[in-house]
Amino acid sequence: MSYTRSYSGTVSKTVTVHYGYPASQNGGSGSKSVTVDIPVSVTVHVDTAPFDRSVANCGDRVNALTRAIAEAEAAKIASTNRNATKIAETVTSGFLQTVRAEIGMQIAELSQKIDAGLLHLRELAKSCLAKRKQMERDYSRIANRYLKIFDDLNRELENRITELNKPAFAFKNIGDRHSDRATKTDAVGAAAVSGAECCELQARIVAAVVKRRAAEAIARANEFLRKRKELQAAINRSMLNENVSAARYAPVCFAETGSETGGRNRKIFQPEAMPELNPDLMLKRFDSQSWTDATREQKDTIRLYFNSEANAACTGNSVHDNRVRETLFRIFDLESMKTIRQQS
Repeated sequence: MSYTRSYSGTVSKTVTVHYGYPASQNGGSGSKSVTVDIPVSVTVHVDTAPFDRSVANCGDRVNALTRAIAEAEAAKIASTNRNATKIAETVTSGFLQTVRAEIGMQIAELSQKIDAGLLHLRELAKSCLAKRKQMERDYSRIANRYLKIFDDLNRELENRITELNKPAFAFKNIGDRHSDRATKTDAVGAAAVSGAECCELQARIVAAVVKRRAAEAIARANEFLRKRKELQAAINRSMLNENVSAARYAPVCFAETGSETGGRNRKIFQPEAMPELNPDLMLKRFDSQSWTDATREQKDTIRLYFNSEANAACTGNSVHDNRVRETLFRIFDLESMKTIRQQS
């Protein structure tokens, strides 16, 4: 706001005063320095109206700028919130869509596997039913065969008993025709006792033979069923529940023999279901592989298999069988065996 200030004081100043005087006798002039105190009074009036108007105008502009900054900050916060909300919704929607798509793919894949498994189970069920029917037919055929054998044995036993007890039957027929003959003589008693003893002995012999044959038949049927079950278990272990590309291995024996003249004879022993292999190509392939000593586990497995095969091939106790068995074990040199490390 405007204001007025008054200031007063004395200013000392030295001035030179020139003077002249009339001639009283001679006349003349002169000068003299005189110090004069001059009183000074100053009144200052400051008009601040333009400044006040400028300050008011600046305050208004500062206030407008403050409001603009506040509004801009509020708009920025609102825009940030909207953008954050949009980003969150986009991320959430994308994540949910990705998860939904992944779950859908997994459901489709599992559905295909389940369908394939169900088809495989249906095929296995059909195979089981067919095998069950086949076993029932086999059992019925075997049962009928053995029933026929038992009926034949019964008829044979009846015929033999009749043939062995022919004197008793003849005596009975004669006794029936001659009812008035005495039936308590020594000859009649001896014939009856002899016939009864022979009949009982023959019946026991025949029963023993029948039991032995029945036991052998049951043992063979049991062995057949056991072998068939083992074969089915091996087939089930070898089968895969899905169609995949994989390596399959089959046992192949490559034999190479040499002669004194330097010639070589090569031969391959392989399953009949495999295509025929070329010995020269197999030799090149073997030469390109790295041969290493067999591990202890492999040696133990080979030794166990060789012992079982040798014992199965030479089951007799004759001198020839014992000599063959000893020769096989003597020429079986397991320590010199080499194996090819399979590259995965």
